[in-house]
Parts: sequence; C-alpha cells; structure tokens
Amino acid sequence: MSNAEVLQEELEVLESIFPDELEKISDQELRIRVDPEQPVLGQECKKPRNVSPVRVLTATNQFSVSTWLHVVYTPDYPETLPQLRLEPIEGELTGEETDELIHGMGAIGTESLGMAMVFTMVSYLREHLVEVLESRNRRIQEEENRRYAEMEEKEAARKRGTPVTRESFTALMQKLKQRALEAKKKAEEDRVKALPPKEREEYRKISARPSGRFSPWQKGCLSHPSLVTGRQLFETGKASTTADESYAEEGAEEVDFSKYSREEREKARLEAEEEQQQQQDSGVKFYDSD
Repeated sequence: MSNAEVLQEELEVLESIFPDELEKISDQELRIRVDPEQPVLGQECKKPRNVSPVRVLTATNQFSVSTWLHVVYTPDYPETLPQLRLEPIEGELTGEETDELIHGMGAIGTESLGMAMVFTMVSYLREHLVEVLESRNRRIQEEENRRYAEMEEKEAARKRGTPVTRESFTALMQKLKQRALEAKKKAEEDRVKALPPKEREEYRKISARPSGRFSPWQKGCLSHPSLVTGRQLFETGKASTTADESYAEEGAEEVDFSKYSREEREKARLEAEEEQQQQQDSGVKFYDSD
C-alpha cells in the first residue's frame, strides 16, 4: 500500500471515529478536538478550624481543558512523523505541559512509523490530558493544605500568647507605674488649670515653698525631696519641744487652709482678727487720776 493510500484510509477512519470533532482543512491538514478521557474533579483540601476558608476544592470544582490537535501530513507520511500543534479551546496549557504532550505524541508516533498513527496520538493525548489535570490538582491541594497549616499555626501561636518571664513582668510593672505617675501628674496639672487665675497664682506660690502649711506635695499630688512630714519626724525621733515652738505657740491649733475655699479663708481671717481685737480691748485697765 502506498503512502497516499495509507493517508486516504486513515482519513476515512478518523472521520468515522470523530464525526463531530474532526475538521478537514485540506488534503494534507486537519484538526481534531480532543478532550480529557475522563473528567477530573478537585479533591477536598483540609479545612482548618476557626479559620476563614480561602478556597476548598470539591467535586463542584471540575478541571477541564479542551484543545485542537493540528496535524499537517508530510509527503513521506507514514514513514515520517506529521507536524503537530496544540491550540487550547477551553482552559489553558502551560508551555511546559504543551511541550511534554507534543514530545509524548512524537514518541508514540516513532513506535508506529510505517503505519497510520494519528488515532494513536489522539488516544495518547486524551489519556495524558487527564494526568496533566490530576497533577495540577495535586499541586493546588498541596499548596492550599500548606497555607491552611500555616494559618492554623499562626492561630495557635496567637492563642498561646507571649510567655511571661521575671524580666518581662518587671518591665511591664515599671511601664504601668510610669503611666500611673504620668496620669496623676496630668490630672494635677488639669486641676490647677481649672482654677481662677488669682487662685492659680496663689497655689503656685504656696507650692513653691516646701515648708508651707498648704502644699500639694503633702496631698500626694507631687513629690518633693526636701519635704518631711510630721509623722516622719516623730518616727525618726527628730521632733522636739523646741521644734514645735519654732512652728507655733504652745496650745495653738494648726489650721489646714487647703480644706477651705478662698471666701471661707477670708472669713476665718476676719473672725480671728475680730476675736484678737476683743481680747485686747478686754485687757485694757483704766486708772483714776490722783
């Protein structure tokens, strides 16, 4: 049988096998639509707990690739291989996948030199399209499982938190104390700012005297290194009668003016002056002249 007769017979067989898939372009060229031998379904990936899913491959995620197999017969066919080309119809093939499929069909054709070989090549292509899609499926599954594992690990690490050590606890306490001091200082500054201008000035003058009877440091608002309370003097044994006399007369009652408003302090001062004047008047003696 001559090469032309082999080619003519093969074309008739291919047209009977692929009545809808084959398109004859010329006497020396045709193309056949090739689909995978069987559908390839995605496998379900591991879904992490308490993590929002990204994309899970299920039976609804069907992989599909359809391609045209272009065949250009050579004058010496079937003693030489025909020229082959793939043109995707649905889905895509990477350059590497295309090269592997063309190379595989060439290897099959080499084993069939001298005989009609296009049907064998089409069968090989249908079978190996399934392998290509399954390989994709495995890679996607492995990648998504890896991503899920990373997400689970991050979630577990977040729940574990940071271990507390002596050093970290000490640093945290110092930080909290510093924040408390800053908040206390700011509150005191805000309170002073809220005072009327005159009282604010008086407050600042009194605050500037460590020995003043009314001092915000004694109330715990600020700290002053040179200020010692009466209790501290008593506990250290430094209090004495002489020291007491230097501050006030014996029997005198110390008044904490911080407990009174400006008006109350002024009223108390006037009452004290009036009482003192009355005492002086009652002590005046009159003598008859000789």
